[in-house]
Amino acid sequence: MSIEQVDLPSLAHPEKDPSWRKSALCLGVGPGPFFRERGSMGYSAERIMCAQCSVRENCLDFALENHIQHGFFGGFSKEDRQRINAGDMGREITMTQIVKDLAKLKKDNPIREASRLFFKDEAEIHEMLSAGK
Repeated sequence: MSIEQVDLPSLAHPEKDPSWRKSALCLGVGPGPFFRERGSMGYSAERIMCAQCSVRENCLDFALENHIQHGFFGGFSKEDRQRINAGDMGREITMTQIVKDLAKLKKDNPIREASRLFFKDEAEIHEMLSAGK
């Protein structure tokens, strides 16, 4: 199935109040990065964007409540959302995952970059990593 053939969730699952979408960081990005073919590269850049988004929880709730079986919502892939529904995974994006994603994106100093993106000093990032957050 190609990207063009995927029904966009906003069309397939209408919401009573979709106003939260107006505040999404990905507004205007288009669906391409969030609806990749199976086996394509991971969602590192998208997860970092989602982690900074003020409506990430709304987006994740939308995907979970509507049992959306494709795409990347609220920082999580289809497989991640299945694990969340099964109780095998939490709903938070951890700093550990963010630092791993920054490393995958070939950032010279992922901790410094995380510090800059999330307005935390590097010592705080180190503390979060050692606490498994």
